[in-house]
Amino acid sequence: MLPEIAVVPIDSDVPMKQESLIGCGVMTGVGAAINTARVQPGTTVAVFGCGGVGLNCMQGAAIAGATTIIAVDLLDNKLEMASEFGATHTVNASQDDPVARIKELTGGQGVHYAFEAIGLVEAPFVQSLLCTRSRGVTVWVGHAPPLNTKVTIDAQDLIMEKTVIASMYGSARP
Repeated sequence: MLPEIAVVPIDSDVPMKQESLIGCGVMTGVGAAINTARVQPGTTVAVFGCGGVGLNCMQGAAIAGATTIIAVDLLDNKLEMASEFGATHTVNASQDDPVARIKELTGGQGVHYAFEAIGLVEAPFVQSLLCTRSRGVTVWVGHAPPLNTKVTIDAQDLIMEKTVIASMYGSARP
């Protein structure tokens, strides 16, 4: 039994290739960039997590016209794949401090938009906020387990008019 919110009716004559586009990874990731964050042309983006959702956040940012897209992950093979989805830079968080590296890549400013697409542990949630520039938007796309995923932030990290928003299914309304 599936919850009603997880079901999308599809006409039987829609080809399978097109049906796959409304699956979680594509719709959630691309939608988070285009619908939730409303990424603008010429902006900078960081994506924490290079799984299916994160890769599609990058793809959505590229479609929207972002010029710098920074992929962050712990695994080199995932970072290599990120370039196929629009990443212009990669950061291996097991080797470098992702916040410091992202700020370095953006001239000390941070990114206009940051996406957390992991949802398992606190660190990437916090890092996504810390690498966002003044008046930037942080989108938490990774859905944490139902209980006990605490995220502690310092109020000073929001003082520069940063926005944190969560995205459910890429703010899509199929």
